[in-house]
Amino acid sequence: MLAPYGNRILVTRIAEPRLTSSLLVLPETISERPSPFAGVLAVGKISEKVQPGDMVVLSDYSGAPVTTEVEGQQVEAFIVPMSEVLMVIER
Repeated sequence: MLAPYGNRILVTRIAEPRLTSSLLVLPETISERPSPFAGVLAVGKISEKVQPGDMVVLSDYSGAPVTTEVEGQQVEAFIVPMSEVLMVIER
């Protein structure tokens, strides 16, 4: 697996939960943007606020795309600077 450098983290995007209602109609443009939710795969040596396994919320279109191997499977991931992490979702 890749190891991010400095204050960067390696994340994989998680599908955004969708609320279903017969009263709410969502425009198609909402589904075109990437999900802001991501799971942390690895952290750089300077990153102290998040740990692998945490869930975070990212700013739109953040991160540089990479492909890495996780548990024997190819995964599309993103290298994201900590400045683009908006919040950590506590469990």
